Amino acid sequence: MNMKLREADARAVDLLLDRAASAQGNGGNGGMFTAMVAPSHAGVSNDQVAAVEKVLHLLDAMPAQDPGQDLLSRTLAHIDNSTAAPLRGSNPALIDAGRPVA
Repeated sequence: MNMKLREADARAVDLLLDRAASAQGNGGNGGMFTAMVAPSHAGVSNDQVAAVEKVLHLLDAMPAQDPGQDLLSRTLAHIDNSTAAPLRGSNPALIDAGRPVA
């Protein structure tokens, strides 16, 4: 089943996550900065927030599965089989040594 959040539901999720971040005081300032820059959540009804909270509580109640014993070996094998080129030494210098730094 492939479900997608409606725009109103997504705003309700954002509102809950913003509240949680503010309550935890992310940023080391007691949540003041998070509260100031949180986007407006106009158009989010209490019913939408309540429905999202129910889903999140249901997900929280589900048992967490431990990762498989072979997770590390599968991850390393995936990295070894990757076709991406290594970045080491291929990037130009990001800082111009000939330019003064204030």
